[in-house]
Amino acid sequence: MQQPTPRPVKPDTAQLDGQITTLKTNVKTLQDQIVQSESNLTAQWTVLQQQQRATVDETITKAREAQLEEQSRSCGLKLPELENVLQPIVETCTKESISAGKSWIFQHGTNFNSNQLICDYLVLKATKESAPFSQKLHLIYLINDALHHSVRKNADSLKAALEGAAVPMYCAAADGASEDNMAKLTKLMSLWESKNKFFSDERMEDMKNPGRTMKSFRSKLNEEFSEHVDPKENTATTTYNNYKKQHEQFVDHANNSVEQQQKQLEGLQQQLAVIMAKHESEMKVWLVANPGQAPPPAATTGRRSRWDRTAATEGGAGARALPDTSRPPPPNLPLAAPKVPTNPYFELPAGLMVPLVRMEDSGYRPIDPSLIRLPPPQPPNERLLAAVELFYSPPSHERPRDPEGWERLGLYEWARDKAETVQRKKEDIAAGRRAASPPPSPGGGDRPDTPEQLVPEEPRRRKKYRSRSSSREREKTRSRSGSRASTPDGAAAGERQRRESERSTGRRSPSPSSPEAAPLPSFLTRRSPSPPPGGQLGTGNKGHQMLQKMGWKGAGLGTSETGITEPVSGGEVRDKQDQYKGMGVGQDQYENFRRQKAGGYYQRVKDYMAGQS
Repeated sequence: MQQPTPRPVKPDTAQLDGQITTLKTNVKTLQDQIVQSESNLTAQWTVLQQQQRATVDETITKAREAQLEEQSRSCGLKLPELENVLQPIVETCTKESISAGKSWIFQHGTNFNSNQLICDYLVLKATKESAPFSQKLHLIYLINDALHHSVRKNADSLKAALEGAAVPMYCAAADGASEDNMAKLTKLMSLWESKNKFFSDERMEDMKNPGRTMKSFRSKLNEEFSEHVDPKENTATTTYNNYKKQHEQFVDHANNSVEQQQKQLEGLQQQLAVIMAKHESEMKVWLVANPGQAPPPAATTGRRSRWDRTAATEGGAGARALPDTSRPPPPNLPLAAPKVPTNPYFELPAGLMVPLVRMEDSGYRPIDPSLIRLPPPQPPNERLLAAVELFYSPPSHERPRDPEGWERLGLYEWARDKAETVQRKKEDIAAGRRAASPPPSPGGGDRPDTPEQLVPEEPRRRKKYRSRSSSREREKTRSRSGSRASTPDGAAAGERQRRESERSTGRRSPSPSSPEAAPLPSFLTRRSPSPPPGGQLGTGNKGHQMLQKMGWKGAGLGTSETGITEPVSGGEVRDKQDQYKGMGVGQDQYENFRRQKAGGYYQRVKDYMAGQS
């Protein structure tokens, strides 16, 4: 009988796949770097523009100040004196300061040059980028008052200079002003349009468009002081051109690298396609020659359990690939040994305890902290990458989630495998195939538990109840036996009758359903055991043992051992109204005195109301 030919072995393409993946990653990285370089160039241009504008403004301001200083020497005006006059206006803008500024302007503005110098200085202070809105507004108020006074005094030369200065000053204040600040300027504009018609229609139109006017004003300043502005602008342009040149060189180099790696990638993909096509043709020939053999298992598309410890292979989820006997075995690579952590176990990640918890463990079994190990560094495997991808994948029909975003039945597979493993262990123990696990703490059963201290129950007090019928009987008895009560026999009979009435109505034993007869539950009649007279509990106490297992060595609580050193007291025996309060609450003598007085007052009021009824 002819032996069937062996199944063709699938070629090992792991090296080709790795090279293809590496090339794709490199190409993607280079493309991202090109995009990032373009973004950096744009950000550099924006920053340079801002720096250039600030530098140009500072340069123009210094040039204007120098020009005004030169003009002041020729006109005989002292700019520091004008600054001293304007300072109170900028700070407070009172009626007196405005009047003093107006008087100084009319006193020193005697000719065209002096008027122009004063107005240029006001424009300089109002158009600075660093000037606050209040300074600009107060100077505009000074211009308005000076214009009004120049009209009255027929000072045409000063009026013309003030009109020319008011336009850039108003536009500098209105450009970028808030709604509240703009309301103040709008009120002043309406005053100029309706009542004080100081400005021509052309200048009014310029003030209604502050952005356009300020742009034109700054361009005129750049032209006027071009000899100071051009070097600053050339410096910024040169810096940007250098950045742009570096960017272009990097982009050219990156594109060349991308092109070369794309060619390599295409060649490897073609080589892989040829290898896989050859394997498929060999498989078809083998299937024809061996019709009775089953085809290779197809990859399953169902959902794998996240707790499946086997890595996915070509044979499907959970299947293990057969070893390739045609190749020599791989060398035994030395694996790094797990490291012993140096930090305390309570400062380590909780995930390090997972290898110490076996699937067959059930019930409570303490973990030995000395067995915790740090895993050696190793590259991510397929199982880890698949688990990460599954964790961050969006919800689907196979992986639904609840309204809060948690995966439904996320631990179903783990709970199922856990229950099966535990049940299998129990069956093996019952059949004698394995021994039972040792108890978690061999000496734990001999330790006497700390006795619980019970709160002694208070003696039940019988309350007196006075009904209306008993009060009426007492009143009738007093009225009927008025003469009889004057004798000793009558008094004795009345006293006896009152006692019988109180016994029949007021002193009744509480019923089983009353609140006094119902016993308190056990958890309300117990309190925490108080510490011994020495202050600390012994080693037989449960809390003492739990603290030692968590790393406590007998000093204060906390990682720095600066917390309390003595146990919290369980408190004293409490009254009924205090039994639901928290542990450690103290008894206040003033509060007890107030309650005692209030209780006596309530009782007297009840007795009084019962007597009135």
